[in-house]
Amino acid sequence: MADSESQLDYLHRQIAERLARLESSTAWYRKLYVRGQMATIVLSAIITIVAGLKSLSLVGSVASDLVLVLGALVMTASAWAALFSPRESWHLNAATYTELRALEARLEFVERGSAFGARQDEVLAQVFAEYQGIVEAYNRHWQELRLKAK
Repeated sequence: MADSESQLDYLHRQIAERLARLESSTAWYRKLYVRGQMATIVLSAIITIVAGLKSLSLVGSVASDLVLVLGALVMTASAWAALFSPRESWHLNAATYTELRALEARLEFVERGSAFGARQDEVLAQVFAEYQGIVEAYNRHWQELRLKAK
């Protein structure tokens, strides 16, 4: 980050760095959400199977205990998802990523216009303001998600 970095280079760098973080976070929260959902589904299916096996005299008492434990695990996984909101975090990161990617594409398009040199300061101020608005909206929604979990 040199002092001689132009406003244009600074803006491109800020957008690229934010996009990289959002891309990583989107993948992380998507994985967490899918794994949590799959755990709940698999545990629920096992509960159904074990409950069906309760009628066998060999596994009756063990089946009841196992259903109780698996039910507690399903409840814990569901509570975890409600508290940490991986689905909502995934969607927030993905939506913000899309907004920033669109902003980056608009900036690159405007840069290639013949009038960009004459309007560079005006365009950069406008794009930076939009960038700040996207980041502020993301931060506001992120805080709302975290407050919801309390």
